[in-house]
Amino acid sequence: MSGYIQYYSLSVNPFDISPDSKFFFPSESHKEALASLLYVVKERKGFMLVVGEDGTGKTVLINHLIRCIDENVKVVCFPQGNLSFEQMLKKILIKLQLPLGRIIKGTMLHQLNEYLIQNLALGKNLVLIIDEAQDISKDVMEELRLISNLETSTSKLLQIIFVGQPKTETKLNTRGLRQLKQRIGTISRITRLSPAESMKYIDHRLLHAGCHSDAVFSPGALALICKCAGGVPRKIN
Repeated sequence: MSGYIQYYSLSVNPFDISPDSKFFFPSESHKEALASLLYVVKERKGFMLVVGEDGTGKTVLINHLIRCIDENVKVVCFPQGNLSFEQMLKKILIKLQLPLGRIIKGTMLHQLNEYLIQNLALGKNLVLIIDEAQDISKDVMEELRLISNLETSTSKLLQIIFVGQPKTETKLNTRGLRQLKQRIGTISRITRLSPAESMKYIDHRLLHAGCHSDAVFSPGALALICKCAGGVPRKIN
């Protein structure tokens, strides 16, 4: 790999599969999702859901969002959804640098509520982002709905963003989670890249690494890559 980077005079590997926000590509669906995310955070709208197939760039989008939001917004990000509610609460308190007293749900919720009220008075916001949301258990989803009740008469104290595969939405449509689904005011869907977007995506990543697509790939090679990848960024990489 280092030889390939040196041969094309690249600064970094342009097609690494790690979700590096510096390589965020603003396709139409990604731009729309980012605009919705920024709106939900700024206006304190509570819940939001971002859905997309595996490999379509949801995590890169979230990492880019974190770079874009205001410094008064604190973000706690969960890379995986398969945690208990108590584990989530503990991680939140640690991230917020709040003292860990008794590791009991009621005590931790009280600490979080006190923090959120103080946060609001200071004009600050807290956002929880849960990636791989399709793996969140129904019980934890219901607990998350209940902590969304931490609010004043005019403002949500906590914003929760679910990010997951399409089966996340299927899960939310089940009988026991309908109340939570009703609270999700915004749903953004990340779609596969079109053939034209796929071409631009390749060029975008190469430009960020110090090169241009026509210096590396023939038109036939580009067309073949885009055809085989089917519009999925991770497959393109």
